[in-house]
Amino acid sequence: MANWKIQASDKRKIAPVEQVPGAFRRVMADGDRMMIIEWTMKAGTAVPEHNHPHEQSGYVVKGEMVFRCDGKVFHLKPGMAYVVSGGTSHGAHFPVASVVVDIFSPPREDYRGALASNYTLNGEAVAAAKAARKAAPKKAPARKPAARKRAPARKAPAKSRKR
Repeated sequence: MANWKIQASDKRKIAPVEQVPGAFRRVMADGDRMMIIEWTMKAGTAVPEHNHPHEQSGYVVKGEMVFRCDGKVFHLKPGMAYVVSGGTSHGAHFPVASVVVDIFSPPREDYRGALASNYTLNGEAVAAAKAARKAAPKKAPARKPAARKRAPARKAPAKSRKR
């Protein structure tokens, strides 16, 4: 057991780490048996489907999270929470800018430090940035803008006659 009794953190003093493009983590508390992470997600961020041995619970503070877990999709809004057992495949997409708090037990060694870690996909470690690009939702093909219609010519106002 560590020789600490309490930790207090100020997120303004914790440099964020970009885990996947658009997903920034801050380790807010790091104990012997649990770890608290605050995530700030840009709109459109995708966290690739992955798994890890840690139990993970979380809470949506702001925004919206489309959470995929074990083949099911959950739409989570502020005030909603989740828990995922270790070893279960899961991933997420954030359609709008969002803030999420995650708790991991035991702590994630790969989240200690200032580098992005790899995710495990189908039993193989995959670089986080590559995995995020692979998992990002496909965009609809761009459409040509509709041709602009010309407004009909306006008639000049009739001249008034003097009597």
